[in-house]
Amino acid sequence: MALPNKDSTNKKINNIQVLQKELEFSKRLNFITNKIHSSRDIDDILINLRESILGIFSADRLTIYVVDGTSKEIVSRFKTGTEINEIRVAITNTSIAGYCATSGRMANIVNAYDDNELERINSDLTFDRSWDEKTGYTTKQVLVAPVKFKKYLLGVIQLVNKVNGKYFSLEDQKNVTEIAQVLGVAFYNHRKLLQRG
Repeated sequence: MALPNKDSTNKKINNIQVLQKELEFSKRLNFITNKIHSSRDIDDILINLRESILGIFSADRLTIYVVDGTSKEIVSRFKTGTEINEIRVAITNTSIAGYCATSGRMANIVNAYDDNELERINSDLTFDRSWDEKTGYTTKQVLVAPVKFKKYLLGVIQLVNKVNGKYFSLEDQKNVTEIAQVLGVAFYNHRKLLQRG
């Protein structure tokens, strides 16, 4: 009986590590999915799931926007102390989240300050540096994905800055798509409940 060679053993160990990572993500996604579907309203999702979602992606910041159909904007709510504040972004190609809403496409940006990178995505796309200037924060990597239900755009999910300083991976893109799909179902269901009530 032949002994397994070192390459074969390393490959099996690597496969096991990949499977363990996928299982861990599935558990976290299940937790988030259950929390999303048991949320009282969209504000509950926007405010209370931030840390869980950030943990999955090793991201520094998260913004979940909801489409405001009357003003043609996407809106996010966040809590500062006991106060709830809003961010409103026009649905146009001039901002990263707005581009995602307009095009219905994901964007994975390695350097938000690189005008050439943004122009390769869309010639109108710019990064609004004023948020960074106001807060002293430096935005580098940005991953945005549309939140849809069937053909309807209901929002945008935006992750900012990998904690380890690298860029968002293809695996991150796949995972944010899964979370965006769960959010899409939840946003759609919450809207239906509001229309009935």
